[in-house]
Amino acid sequence: MLLDSYVTSSEEPSLSTATRLSIAIWALAALCGSLYLANYSSEPGVHATAIDEWPADATVARNLGGLTLVVFLHPHCPCSRATIRELARIVAQLPRNVQISAWFYQPSHLDSSWSQSSLRDSAAAIPLVQVGTDVDARDARRFGVTTSGHALLFNVQGRCLYSGGITAGRGHEGDNPGKTALLELAAAPSHALPNDSHGTHSYGSHSYGSTERRGQSDSTVQTRPVYGCSILHETPVVASTDATEVRPPGEEAAK
Repeated sequence: MLLDSYVTSSEEPSLSTATRLSIAIWALAALCGSLYLANYSSEPGVHATAIDEWPADATVARNLGGLTLVVFLHPHCPCSRATIRELARIVAQLPRNVQISAWFYQPSHLDSSWSQSSLRDSAAAIPLVQVGTDVDARDARRFGVTTSGHALLFNVQGRCLYSGGITAGRGHEGDNPGKTALLELAAAPSHALPNDSHGTHSYGSHSYGSTERRGQSDSTVQTRPVYGCSILHETPVVASTDATEVRPPGEEAAK
């Protein structure tokens, strides 16, 4: 009995220590995973300099009688599901004279069924939204777009008023500065730029959450970060400056 009691009491601390160690390792792993997901969801895609005017060589049609809203998407980007849902909410609040279209990337060397995804179906189901195919992301490049979920709003003269995302993070729905800015611009009687009260956030060398002035013109564009995958890849990946673009056959990489 004494021997049994001694063996039991000597084993209990060892079992308890092992259990505590296992719990600590599990908790650490869960914390690291949560931090990774939080960082991923708040990481914006690569931001190209916003364009001033509607590209002259764009194949996308512009609305000559009102505002034009265009959104570029990767058909298999999981982050862009939130963009589509926010787009549906935006459409419900836009003036009726706004022309809205969503353009989905399609590599020319793949069958057209590649871009026929559930994400595209969701966009097509939104009233008043025209859905189109952007072969080899040619129009996305013309509009300076690199990330899925990038929205651009133009006035009747073809001047860019807004360029950026309409979500607060990757896969995050709900009110956000980008959505608010776009709706304010669309509602402005003269489509003038309202005061920006959302603050400025810097990502790399580009300024978000404020207005951008470029060149000799007095044109001003409101910009926000875009949260999504690179639009220039067949397989959705986190957009980054290290990403390798998928370019149309025969097109040389820019030096």
